[in-house]
Amino acid sequence: MLIVQTVVLRRLPSCISPARLPSLCYLNLFVDDIDEAGLRAVGGLPQLHRLDLSTPRSSMASSTATVVIAGDGFFQKLRHCRFFGWMVQFVVNEDSACVSFSLWKGKQQGALAAFGSSTEDESSSRSVPPTVMPNLQYLKFRVPVRALYKDGNDSCHSLGLHCLPSLRRVTVYVECEGASPDEVEKAEAELRHAAQLHPNSPILDLQKLNEDEMIPHSTGQIGDKSKDVDDLCEEEEEEEGEVSSAGDEVVATELGADPTSA
Repeated sequence: MLIVQTVVLRRLPSCISPARLPSLCYLNLFVDDIDEAGLRAVGGLPQLHRLDLSTPRSSMASSTATVVIAGDGFFQKLRHCRFFGWMVQFVVNEDSACVSFSLWKGKQQGALAAFGSSTEDESSSRSVPPTVMPNLQYLKFRVPVRALYKDGNDSCHSLGLHCLPSLRRVTVYVECEGASPDEVEKAEAELRHAAQLHPNSPILDLQKLNEDEMIPHSTGQIGDKSKDVDDLCEEEEEEEGEVSSAGDEVVATELGADPTSA
């Protein structure tokens, strides 16, 4: 067992490897960044049953780690996995021979590169996807809604949870900061759909973070509202005839809205 919670490590220490820690069963670390080599080293720990990997929320750096898994040999005995501040994705390649496992955190630029290259429905259509983390029963991770829906990145349904055949429970922290209520609702619906597509129908626990920091309206809602106001102004102009500006419309409405009242 190795727990380091009082120190934020810049990267995964080189001493954490299958060769040096062959009997390690529980790993709990605060890591600011992790690369492919570090992710592969952790995944190769032969006796690892539980992994808690956290990243400080104050960090604004974008970080993406991707490792390609072909066949067995990756997180073989892992049962509980909690990524605090990280988002996960499993993407099956075109010939179903291997899986890309990605961890991502930070700004939206990283999301566009790491996520959205496949869809859950497309991956699920493959009869026997490669197995990753064959014994994993519980998975916890974060979904930054604003980063996923900004600048044309359209969804969070391409998680590839079907690559985890023993999955029983999933906890997702839905980060609401900077997102609209519609976007948060859409993300939650897609996460539910992803869980329903899994053969085990795992229990899904959705927990919203920073709800008070959501923006009040989505772009589409704001556009629709503006359109309604414009239509109303046009109707008032037709009724009043002599109104030529928005300020005049208000005065005309107050003074002459009911011509029969005199």
